[in-house]
Amino acid sequence: MKRYFYLLLVLLSATQLMAQSVKLHGKLLNSPSRKLELVLIGDAGLFFQDSVMLDTQGNFSYQTNKITQPVNANLTNRKSVQIQLFIAPG
Repeated sequence: MKRYFYLLLVLLSATQLMAQSVKLHGKLLNSPSRKLELVLIGDAGLFFQDSVMLDTQGNFSYQTNKITQPVNANLTNRKSVQIQLFIAPG
């Protein structure tokens, strides 16, 4: 019975770690483009690309559950802005 309890505890802990999301919030002033692209680069060279829109004041907010481990990221508007980030869930 104790084995099942410990196994259940480990499995519940693992699912909680996987359910954590990544949230990015910021403000970008004087950007010529209202669209930012987020490019994530993993260890094996795999990448994920998504976009986020700036509002009229330059604010942006992005949230995802697709990032499950720490990764290098690049936030860019493909013209004048390139911001390198290190993103981790939690």
